[in-house]
Amino acid sequence: MGRTLGASPSVSCGGNVVLPSKKPRPTGIGRLSEGVAKRSELRAARRSQTAPTMSQRDMQHQAAADGCASAADGYSPASEAPPSATRLLDLPPVLLDDIACRVMQLGARSMLPLTCRAFSQARVLHAPALRIQLGRQCCDQLLTPQVVAALQARTSKLALTLWQPGTEDRTRRKEQLAPTLQLPQTEYTQDYTNLLAHALAKLDNCAAVEVCKLAAGQYWQQQASTGSSRAYRLRCPPGLAQHLLDSFPSLTALTLEGLCISSDALATLLSHPPLALQLQQLDIADIISQDGDEPGAVDSLFQGLRLKQLRIVAVYPAQPDTPPLRSFLPMAQHLTHLHIMNQYRLGSDLSFFVEYLQPLAQLQVLTISHLNGTVSHPNGLEGLAELLQALPQLHTLQLPGTRIKDQQQLITLLAATQITNLQLDAVDALDASYADAPCNWQRLELIGMNDRGALSCLPLHSLSQPLVLGEYWFSVDDILDPAVAASLHLLAEAIKVPVNIKELLLSMLPSEVRARRSEVGDNRFLTPAVLQQQRVDLAQLVALLQPLQCCGKVRVYNLHQVTAADVVALAPLCRDCTHFELYDGSIEPSLEFWHQLVQLMPALQKVTFSYVTIGVSKVYFYTAMHESLQLMAEQPWARWLDITIHDDLTVIAHKLPACWRAGSWLKSGIFKVTMWNELP
Repeated sequence: MGRTLGASPSVSCGGNVVLPSKKPRPTGIGRLSEGVAKRSELRAARRSQTAPTMSQRDMQHQAAADGCASAADGYSPASEAPPSATRLLDLPPVLLDDIACRVMQLGARSMLPLTCRAFSQARVLHAPALRIQLGRQCCDQLLTPQVVAALQARTSKLALTLWQPGTEDRTRRKEQLAPTLQLPQTEYTQDYTNLLAHALAKLDNCAAVEVCKLAAGQYWQQQASTGSSRAYRLRCPPGLAQHLLDSFPSLTALTLEGLCISSDALATLLSHPPLALQLQQLDIADIISQDGDEPGAVDSLFQGLRLKQLRIVAVYPAQPDTPPLRSFLPMAQHLTHLHIMNQYRLGSDLSFFVEYLQPLAQLQVLTISHLNGTVSHPNGLEGLAELLQALPQLHTLQLPGTRIKDQQQLITLLAATQITNLQLDAVDALDASYADAPCNWQRLELIGMNDRGALSCLPLHSLSQPLVLGEYWFSVDDILDPAVAASLHLLAEAIKVPVNIKELLLSMLPSEVRARRSEVGDNRFLTPAVLQQQRVDLAQLVALLQPLQCCGKVRVYNLHQVTAADVVALAPLCRDCTHFELYDGSIEPSLEFWHQLVQLMPALQKVTFSYVTIGVSKVYFYTAMHESLQLMAEQPWARWLDITIHDDLTVIAHKLPACWRAGSWLKSGIFKVTMWNELP
């Protein structure tokens, strides 16, 4: 019998669906959990005596009605051995977050099942990262004396986020389909400092917290960037730094995100001597200066700090005499990792940053985004030789916004022999091959969409770590292209290291059919001949690409009337993938479709349907999908899947069938769905 708790809402226009696994996952919570399991067994036995004719789903409905049994308390039918409540610890993180949300909402005075209490304590003791929503009501409900005591007793390292979402983050949702699991409404205040102080007053001497993020919701980052007076502000009174250390005495990493903070206030926080000596990692790239100047506008900002890692933004200053970055000299003996988010101007190259980076003789890893070059030097790599001369320890260069477009750029990189790890956006096809050129690269990562012919021009013979490719695109038009076959041979056989493809993109409509689609419309271009040819093309494309084994995500475009047979055909490409997406196609959801997906894609964790229909009927799509998921949730082979459905706002608002509304799935013991009024 399938039963789940809902997934936490995701920032997308779609429904998040999580389905259960029947595999036992034993861990240990202690005597309390054993007692809970026994109580669950007694409840199940009592139900079997009082309602012998109830179906499994009816029994589950009854369990939900009396407020006791759920996936969280180990309830099972009398015919099954009661599972241990300790299985909660091994649920996917998205489910664990949702259970924690449920516990927090019910509050300390409610009659919580003992399993939820045991879960909460175990979660606090063992989860590697926790996020606490700020607000007096939220903190008072969540940070009970028992929870705080567990945090204080914890010995394993913890990354803690103190987060405040904006009220608008909730009103932006078009429809909340499981209202019983909503987070408590957040009281509005512009002063993040007061909310933070309230939480820190409860969190005393939590030595396990080594990483702390102080964050406001993404929406408030957008408001702050447009100068809204409603953005959250972080003041830094003299006692705040010591208050942080009193609460988190082992703090070594601090992130500020989505907050308005003045340079003076930031300098006050970072200049606190104990914090300055203790802090090793600092991320201030996503803050907004309240006063209009930039975080680097105060000369003493980094004075006394012994940071090893820093992430900061370079932006165009409000005052003409203020540089986009201040001197890193105070950290010259300690800083080894530096990430600069370059927003100073659209055209920048490495020579612009040399004067700021020269003091950092110990720097080993440098990341600079959006190096697009200048009008006179468009390659973005101008100044690399001078930079490397100033940074003798540098071995890793990451330029995520840089695309190699010509031979001179590649020659410049090959001349930088001290660089062994290189990250770029992409490489275009070059006129000449440098495949046999001397090279010291041990690791290469190309995170964007690359020209397939470019790889044959690169010197990959020196690689000792997997070659990482961000996006790799193939179309049915490529099936007979000899250049494509050559590039696949290079990836599969000629390179001596494994190739990891983060996202494999497959387009299942040839160019002439796409042209006809634009002429006759979506509903008339699909003929039986087109559908039949798609199956032939799919088999040929999979056979062509089968040597590519390591694909993190597979996204299929324009494949129509997808059935379980198509899952079988795609399986050789998806054995190692964790995310499968069908985009702008159509599907016939069925129990067999999900059965094949679960069986043939064992590593799969997430499934996404983007702008997908059944024929021309959106309503029928949602109804059929609803029915197939209900059936799957009851199967013994079902396992956890995070399923997201993206669609147009008009569909979400007006065409959603009644079976998806008002938390009906949650009431049925299936799962929760959340719809958003923004496109993905």
